[in-house]
Amino acid sequence: MKKVEIYVDGACKGNPGPGGYAAIIKCGDEIKEISGCEPYTTNNRMELRAAIEALKQLREPSHVILYTDSNYVVKGMKEWISNWIERNWLTSQKKEVLNKDLWIELLELSRIHKIEWVWIKGHNRHPENERCDSLARSAIEECERKEGMKLITKENVFLSLKERPWKENYLAMYSSLFQGFTTDPDLMFIPIDDHVAHRGDGVFEVMRCVNGKVYKLKEHLERLERSAKRISLSLPKEYGRIEEIIEKLIELSKEKDLIIRILVSRGPGSFSVNPYDCPESYLYVNSIRYKSPPKRYYEKGVILVTSHIPMKSSFFANIKSCNYLPNMLMRMEAIQEGADFSVALDEEGYLAEGATENIAVLGRDDILRFPKFKKTLEGITAKQVFEFAKRLVNEGILRDVTFSDIPKEDAYEAKEIFLTGTTIDIVPVVEYDGHKIGDGKPGPIFKRLLDMLRKDMNE
Repeated sequence: MKKVEIYVDGACKGNPGPGGYAAIIKCGDEIKEISGCEPYTTNNRMELRAAIEALKQLREPSHVILYTDSNYVVKGMKEWISNWIERNWLTSQKKEVLNKDLWIELLELSRIHKIEWVWIKGHNRHPENERCDSLARSAIEECERKEGMKLITKENVFLSLKERPWKENYLAMYSSLFQGFTTDPDLMFIPIDDHVAHRGDGVFEVMRCVNGKVYKLKEHLERLERSAKRISLSLPKEYGRIEEIIEKLIELSKEKDLIIRILVSRGPGSFSVNPYDCPESYLYVNSIRYKSPPKRYYEKGVILVTSHIPMKSSFFANIKSCNYLPNMLMRMEAIQEGADFSVALDEEGYLAEGATENIAVLGRDDILRFPKFKKTLEGITAKQVFEFAKRLVNEGILRDVTFSDIPKEDAYEAKEIFLTGTTIDIVPVVEYDGHKIGDGKPGPIFKRLLDMLRKDMNE
């Protein structure tokens, strides 16, 4: 029999993930190198595949010395496989042997040859082992390049999805596209030709579900309907049972503290700007696990800066549309400046609103002021806080509460500033554009209003 030396190695990026295998086959003066890859596999499968593909290269029964840095392969062939065969490919725990298909293939090839299985320490400057490792990793790179160019079909699409660890927070969705519900995050998508995707042509609402009950549901739905009307967007027929859809989503989510997002789009139909290309509007409703903001927001307060992003005109400011580019840029700006939030100014230089928050300023005259809603979105949380502030006026704690123009210079001298919003409730500002607000700590009016709001949300 011919004497053949074979060196093999496997590698995997992510494990599981794209994998590569390689082998060097020496027979006399002849040396052959082989390698290959698979788009989604494991390191152990690549170790097995390397041995299998190397043995396939032999044209006649041979005396093979096979070197590998995989104890899994060596022990499997020398110690474990006979027991697996006796138990009909079951482990001692009565479970099917992992990678059974490859073990069977390797076993059949090994019966053709006389094989010595030799373990060598990996990454120990063994020249052939190092070369195989390099070839296997190059194969992974080639596989990733090819994967980026492959044709995706209905049959293989879910095998090609990238890992998205954040999707664990996406609990349920209703979609007009499917006319039904899903709890699989991989099915929570919007068609690329939906005008909301490529034109931002749609309106949305975000609501809090607290202990299984949506807070201010009626008010949110009314605002959504006003926004849709202002852009001549007809509501989908299933919107007529929107409350029933939300109830089902909460049930499917199996959690009671959620974010509910409703999106009404112009719908799919074309890639043009013409809204009349879309035969019908679409409804998408998501339930998302609620994660409360950091405790430090409420215990120590937040830092606020003035945004340099131009404010939306009053027409667009009063529509909760899906075109949130200015809002995103405001959030980015705050982070880049080392702040927690930013606030925009209107065309006349008065305080307007944050990226997703309304603002309120308590002056030294004990009057609590909110920017006029004419130039900002009518915040539902802000309106409720305004009503709570009226009670504090009646109690003599506040002198008045009003909507008015607020110069930022007045805000610098404020007793308290706070932000309001669906996901943050009320958050105190302790620094604005480098100016300390009040005594630099969350103030008593903030604390009182937050208590009133949270009590109302839980009732």
